[in-house]
Amino acid sequence: MQRAAPTTLGQRRVGRRQFLKGALAAAGAFGLLAACGGEAAPPASPTGTPARRQAQIKTDFGVSDSEIKLGHVGILSGPLQAVYAPITYTLQAYFRKVNEEEGGVCGRRINFIVEDSQNNPSRALEALRKLVEGDQVAAVVRPTGIPTVQLATDYARDRRVPILLIGSGTSLAGDYRSSAWTTEYLPPSEPLGRFMARYVQQNFPNRSVAVLYENQDLFRLTYEGFRAEFRGQIVTVQSYESGAADITSQIVNLRGSNPDIVHLAVSPAFGAQVFRYMRSSGWRPQVVSHYFNVPSTVAALVGGGEGIQVGFQQIAGLVTTHWAMDPVGDAGQPAMQEHRRIMERFGGPGTAVSNLTANNQIGAEIIVETLRRACDAGDLTREGILRAHESIRGFHPTLLYPGINVDLGPQDHYAIQHVMVVRVEADGRLTPLLREPALAE
Repeated sequence: MQRAAPTTLGQRRVGRRQFLKGALAAAGAFGLLAACGGEAAPPASPTGTPARRQAQIKTDFGVSDSEIKLGHVGILSGPLQAVYAPITYTLQAYFRKVNEEEGGVCGRRINFIVEDSQNNPSRALEALRKLVEGDQVAAVVRPTGIPTVQLATDYARDRRVPILLIGSGTSLAGDYRSSAWTTEYLPPSEPLGRFMARYVQQNFPNRSVAVLYENQDLFRLTYEGFRAEFRGQIVTVQSYESGAADITSQIVNLRGSNPDIVHLAVSPAFGAQVFRYMRSSGWRPQVVSHYFNVPSTVAALVGGGEGIQVGFQQIAGLVTTHWAMDPVGDAGQPAMQEHRRIMERFGGPGTAVSNLTANNQIGAEIIVETLRRACDAGDLTREGILRAHESIRGFHPTLLYPGINVDLGPQDHYAIQHVMVVRVEADGRLTPLLREPALAE
């Protein structure tokens, strides 16, 4: 991946390291887990991690001499399955790899217990209760789906259980003062919106903008940040509810405002509707969006039966934010080759390597690093796991973009805070548009 010429965007410099790059494009889901839950297949007894004597490890819930129980609430059925299920499958594949090839962590295999929320709030709470109170997991990791996030912070505080790397993009999970037992995986939405507004102003000066956003915290806050920072002309703002079946009228209104740029703060299925409309109507404004419109996912939805490559050709030119390696441009890099091997061997039939799977192996690596630190500290209690998680600084998962590290702390519960602005090319490559990653603020 070649670097583009530097922009004038004011950025905070981040420390560079020489790391490999990679990212993946996940578009499909496969029936690897039962609809309502399942566990990773039991591996051979763990021997890969030098274990402390059992008497030296402090435990309370979910940790025995042979296993560490981790829980996960995913979206494995329903209309959002194709978008979110690959997150679960990637986590499962990486933990299986750690169990089978590294002997687990701390001499114990990871028992990864999965529940399906179907993106339903009542099911999500029921799933959390089963995992925490029934299965008595040591921690819940990378829960997906906005209803799960809204419930998770209060539940974690009340039950004093770590719920790590929630993917909300809001301050719900990342506010260490009100949610001490949760951490947030994604950059906060409102600062990210402000960041993109400055990028548009400096790199597309004097251009008019039309906005489409989904009326849900993640997307609405992104739009509000963009609106607060943008100093140019916004010719129309269109919104829709998350349960909408069709947004054609909003898209027609966007086109009718004749903007130079369309800013999308929408989920992938609705982003795909916009691009399909553009394809059928011949309308081709510049589109800017954010990480939640995962290029490989949107391309697969746009391409449909014609294939993901047709989808990439249609969304080519999209400017968005990203922090993982590029599965297409970095396909020959060792880290990406290893990711592909992991997904092919441990992910099951039909697994598609994508931007989404690369992104979520990053999350899995952070969790494994957390468990290793807790083991080294001799404390695998729930509180010990949280403290170990908060101790992570300067950690660089193998698929994270060069120059971006994971830095957490007792007063810093956001794992990913720096991003790269990229342009999606017709062959699926992601071309970086900044000289180096920038703090999303």
